[in-house]
Amino acid sequence: MVLNKSHLFFIFLLIVGCYSQVTPLVPAEYNCFVNLIENFNLTKFTKDTNGIYSNICQTAQTDITCSGNYISKMVFNTGGTDNVLFTSNFSTCFPQMMELTINNLKVSPDLIYTRISNVETARYSNISGIVGGITQLLPPIRVLFIYSKDLIDTTLRLEYINNKTYSLDISYTGVYVYLNSDGANADGLSILGNFYANIHNLVSFSMYKPLNGFRVSYSSTFDYSSVTFIKTISVNQLTIYGTVGTINQYLFDNSRVSSAYISVQFDAPTEYFDLSSFVNHTYTKITIVPGDLYHLNGEFPVILPEKCEFTFTSGNLTVFPNYLNTGPYSTVNFLSSIKTTQFPTKFLGSGGSYYFSSTVNHFVGTIDNSWCTTELGVSSGALRGLVPSCFACYFNVTSMNTYSKLQQKSMFLRFANNNFSNYNKNTPCTTFRPKVELINDGVFNKVIVTGNDIGFDVTLWKINLTISLDSATYVINQNGKNYTATMVGGNNLKNVEYFPVLFTTPNNVTYTFPTNYNIPPIIKSVLIKSTGNQIQVSGTHFSSYLEFTNQQIQIQNIGNCSTITSSDFFGAQCTMETGKQLPISNSTIPLQIISIEKDSFNVKAYIKIESNFNNNQVCPNDCSTSVGVNSICDLSSGTCKCLPGFVGSDCLGLECSIPDCSGNGHCNYTIGECICNSSYQGSDCLIPLIPCPVYGSLPCNGGSNTCNNQTGVCTCDSSHQGDDCSLPLKDCPTYNLLPCNGGLNTCNNQTGTCDCDSSHQGSDCSLPLIDCPTSNGLPCNGGLNKCNNQTGNCDCDSSHQGSDCSLPLIECPIVSGLPCNGASNTCNNQTGTCNCDSSHQGSNCSLPLVQCPIFSSLPCNGGSNTCNNQTGTCDCDSSHQGSDCSLPVIDCPESNGLPCNGGLNTCNNQTGTCNCDSSHQGSDCSLPLVDCPTSNGLPCNGGSNTCNNQTGTCSCDSSHQGNDCSVPLIECPIASGLTCNGGLNKCNNQTGTCDCGPSNQGSDCSLPYIDCDPVDCNSNGVCDTIKGECNCKENSWSGPTCLIPYHYITSAIPSTTNGGVASFIGFFGNYHNNLSITIGNLPCPLLYNSTTVLNCTAPPGFGVKVVVIIQNNITYSYDKYQYLNINNQTCPNKCSNQGTCNTLNGQCKCNNGFNGADCSGIINPGGGNNGGSNSDSDGGNGGNPPTDTGVDPGSGNTTISNQEVQFQIFFKSLYEIDFNGNIVETYSLQNSWTTNSTNSKNEIIYTLSQTIQSNCSIISKIEEITNRNGKEFTFADETFNLQYGSIKFSIGIYNYSYKNNLNTLKLELISSVDQLSSDDNECNEMDTSINTINNKDGESTFNYIKISKNNKILEGRFINKLVSDGRPTYLLTSMKNESKDSISISLDLPHCVESCIIDPDFSVLISPEFKNECGNSKDERKSYVIPVAVVASVVGVSAIGAISFLIYRKKGESVFLNKLKKLNK
Repeated sequence: MVLNKSHLFFIFLLIVGCYSQVTPLVPAEYNCFVNLIENFNLTKFTKDTNGIYSNICQTAQTDITCSGNYISKMVFNTGGTDNVLFTSNFSTCFPQMMELTINNLKVSPDLIYTRISNVETARYSNISGIVGGITQLLPPIRVLFIYSKDLIDTTLRLEYINNKTYSLDISYTGVYVYLNSDGANADGLSILGNFYANIHNLVSFSMYKPLNGFRVSYSSTFDYSSVTFIKTISVNQLTIYGTVGTINQYLFDNSRVSSAYISVQFDAPTEYFDLSSFVNHTYTKITIVPGDLYHLNGEFPVILPEKCEFTFTSGNLTVFPNYLNTGPYSTVNFLSSIKTTQFPTKFLGSGGSYYFSSTVNHFVGTIDNSWCTTELGVSSGALRGLVPSCFACYFNVTSMNTYSKLQQKSMFLRFANNNFSNYNKNTPCTTFRPKVELINDGVFNKVIVTGNDIGFDVTLWKINLTISLDSATYVINQNGKNYTATMVGGNNLKNVEYFPVLFTTPNNVTYTFPTNYNIPPIIKSVLIKSTGNQIQVSGTHFSSYLEFTNQQIQIQNIGNCSTITSSDFFGAQCTMETGKQLPISNSTIPLQIISIEKDSFNVKAYIKIESNFNNNQVCPNDCSTSVGVNSICDLSSGTCKCLPGFVGSDCLGLECSIPDCSGNGHCNYTIGECICNSSYQGSDCLIPLIPCPVYGSLPCNGGSNTCNNQTGVCTCDSSHQGDDCSLPLKDCPTYNLLPCNGGLNTCNNQTGTCDCDSSHQGSDCSLPLIDCPTSNGLPCNGGLNKCNNQTGNCDCDSSHQGSDCSLPLIECPIVSGLPCNGASNTCNNQTGTCNCDSSHQGSNCSLPLVQCPIFSSLPCNGGSNTCNNQTGTCDCDSSHQGSDCSLPVIDCPESNGLPCNGGLNTCNNQTGTCNCDSSHQGSDCSLPLVDCPTSNGLPCNGGSNTCNNQTGTCSCDSSHQGNDCSVPLIECPIASGLTCNGGLNKCNNQTGTCDCGPSNQGSDCSLPYIDCDPVDCNSNGVCDTIKGECNCKENSWSGPTCLIPYHYITSAIPSTTNGGVASFIGFFGNYHNNLSITIGNLPCPLLYNSTTVLNCTAPPGFGVKVVVIIQNNITYSYDKYQYLNINNQTCPNKCSNQGTCNTLNGQCKCNNGFNGADCSGIINPGGGNNGGSNSDSDGGNGGNPPTDTGVDPGSGNTTISNQEVQFQIFFKSLYEIDFNGNIVETYSLQNSWTTNSTNSKNEIIYTLSQTIQSNCSIISKIEEITNRNGKEFTFADETFNLQYGSIKFSIGIYNYSYKNNLNTLKLELISSVDQLSSDDNECNEMDTSINTINNKDGESTFNYIKISKNNKILEGRFINKLVSDGRPTYLLTSMKNESKDSISISLDLPHCVESCIIDPDFSVLISPEFKNECGNSKDERKSYVIPVAVVASVVGVSAIGAISFLIYRKKGESVFLNKLKKLNK
């Protein structure tokens, strides 16, 4: 083998490496890195004595990391050079390098766009040479840092972020960029997880999947109008550093942010910011650094949510926040935000954890026991006194509380660095009082723990000494007071009477508790001590420990054993009260009763009083104490002493009232009743028993017939009769509440039939029987004529007429299929002749009759003029003219031998007058004509002004002036005898109007001018300057200055049917005089009120109620309050017995193979529509007809066609409704649409738009879901995924302007069905049917419509809720049939200020009766669901929001998509 120079060099490196024990780099990497060392002055690296850089992987360990003979990580810190670092400096070197850092260098422009080797993390810090910022696609590096001042004020287009980049950081200090989101993540494949930048503006990030981190810092020139794009960011950790703003710009409902850190100088608030009203957010942790202005008169200005960690840092609160109410899982930290030093005496709020700290002021005072309902941390202060025992008991606990969100998990450290007198880990805990109850839910694996000073983490305890409580099921009902948890590992205490609990904290003791607290103490033995004053009682179900329950022991006739010295679940020991001694030396003392009271129980037993005697004999069955107090056990002998009414050895038997049962029976001691002999009855067996007649082996024929066995007589029911009730009794039909209509009609109650009299007929004799008139002795003249004997009228045949059909009927001549040519011609059918109208003639009236024009009551003006009545035209004589010959023919005067002087002059031979041209005048046009000046196209401005056309001058009337009379001359109004009322007022005599001075107004300046205070009526009204009073906007504002609003509700958060807190969101103003709330005419006492929120305690109720809010003498009614139904809800059609009903929401869960709201449809086994062919072939559906879906871009109608049936869905109109329910404005939504489209790899969207009002736009979107994994949508906290191939249709209404505050909106939607044609599908043809289910009282969450035709079904579902201004509330839906083939759905919306969102949905199904092939013998009942569904939602801004239709399909290409593509051509 021949060795080249590189091989020899590598051998040399190996020798050096072995000598120095340093692993050498491969030659190529070594050479590359030596070039970098020498070109960029990397002084950390030096040559050894052999002239080799042998320490590359050793000397600069922080800069170079090697893996074997390769560099895997490089930090490029230059030693000072002006050389430019090019991409070629790396070339193909360092193939295994995964991480690269370049600091303080000028680089070639292409370096940041190139992935060097296989680098996954690149950090470019303080680099230069980036020309124009980031101008092209960045490389596919997973983690990329670009810190460069070259980026200052450049634009970062998000589309330049590589799809394979997970983290991008350009947040170099002092470098702010502009963002542009055009084209970002167009294919939806980006894995971006972190984005960090300093920015001048925000843009939408909705095109990205949820991020992990998003950190931005706003510049001093930040465009705050772009802050709203925060709502498009879905992220785990949001961090914002800003300059100014309001809190609601950063924290909002419908947020998709888990953790937020906001450091912004917030504006001073005007009201509390209510986070508790957020229902759709995902916040778990919020930190704000708000600045000094963010407080309300020194108070904390935020209403906190129930479950969230909230930190308030560097604020300026002067009122200590000891009044906050949060949930048991919340944590609130106040860090250097409270300026007062006095720690509050009482805790007035609620919540999980509170931590208070101050770096400037130290809190002073003491901590009250009221803080025990929350976890408290208040270290590094000057507090004194005692730490409450609820905290101090756990100073010695070393284990960490995993449930606390406080940073200091140790209880001892939370109170460190204060002046507490009991701050000692060895402080004894004497107040620990736990109670553990087993929840009887059939599983017996869950406990509830309550008590005093029980701490904040009960999972450290052991049930049954070894079983831990599961942290995953740990529920905090009230901190320090009440917890619920489940035992781990499937352990349970089923069939266990009691169980011990090892309390490892705080005292490491064991107490035993019963599984059923309703069992009284069970006495097993009573030992009389020899001292004569002590008793030891043993058994079970005693007080688990001293003071656990109220327990007392007493010896009847002797005294109380009042001092209980010890107690546990298995017994107690007590000492007799002072001065009382047990007579243990007197053996003649009879048995005594010992009485033990525990809570509400009182248990007794007989005992023998004798020194050291143990009364421990067991009585039979414990004397039945388990079923009641029937007896008392004698523990000295083991016998039961029965109480009156009880018998038996265990006193379980019950005595009868007559012990011998009157000698006619015997006593059953089990039930305590007499069992009589067969001839007697009654509780004492004294009443004889007489049998009734028997029929069919049954007394009184059985059934509902009854027997009186004291008399032996049967009482038959309404359908039987006879002594033994064996004969039937049948009612005859009734009419007018009478059998057989009464009268002379009779009823046969044996058969139940009527026998009608001669004037009645029918099964109930309700129909009259009337004779018809006779002719020739025959009713109705006989023949084919018929008699209706119910009315007495004759129905004559085609050749007769008259009341008795005695007159003949002769037809007249027929023309064009009509007698006498129809129209207004008449036929005399007794003679068969025609009477023609004025425009026809002839025997059959077929010839026209046209009159000539009439003048002076004469055709063609009479005279010698003639009329042609065939054509209706006149032929005039020589002296007449015109269509009716009414105009004369007259010669005009002549001049110079010519009529009207000739030239351009013309003669009117109807009047004999001349029409002279513009330069002549006179009767014969012989005189010249000079024009006067014109104005407005008229000589001398027309009117009563005159023109002397011989001189060409104007004479103006009294109201005009000027050479052409064009200038007006108008007098101003007179007041008090003066023009414009005199004074400083002025008159403009060209306009005749007065210019009034500052103290007058009116057309004549006679009215005073008085300003209102304020002048603009607070922009809520118009000033009446005559009175100086504000006229407020009607039904919007009131009060002298228009500051009292007409309040309204946008949404409601109702209570359950059991009552409770009800919240109303809307606008209620700042004035609340005499505020009262009623729900369904019942008072709802106020709990909280603000400008936008009212909370009250709702009474119990059900269904939809009217809410009435009265304040400031203004009454407002809201008819959309629906109680939350805690009872079971019903499902439509009981799920057709093909599914199960979810009674929580009234929805069916269909069995496999079934679909639809009521599971009445069957899923298509064949798949998709095979391209959506419109033919009647099976289209690839396994014999099932395909579905074709389309949209009309002009009307916005959506159509779904299947075979010959076409369903339509469209929005008909939008209405504005006033307070009285009247329509005040109507907008048609069926025309004027314009169309645009966007088309990318992952989505196809078509947009239809139109505008109403001046700036209210309505936008409809149609989107094809082309992502193979589908696309996720969210509505009202519900997330659903649309599968690949689905189509989403939406309609949005933006910037709607109401006429006044009390008005609402109504949206009308139409669903209809048409039959396109007739085909060979006759076996499926059926008439249209429309069914609706409208649940108004909460029986179900949904309303339904179903339109059926030819065994195809369009099904619609409307949820009884909408989201109004971001909050769910009740939606009222009403439905009515527009025709036999269509239905109208009206959606009544509240007064939504910002947005309304509703969510109906539609789907097309096939009835189980559908036959896929008419006349085919195979499976003619095969049925399926057409794979198309429509889901709609409405989203609006300022009014209602977007209406969405989603069209689901299973397989195949989209015909709908093909149609959409045609729209764009």
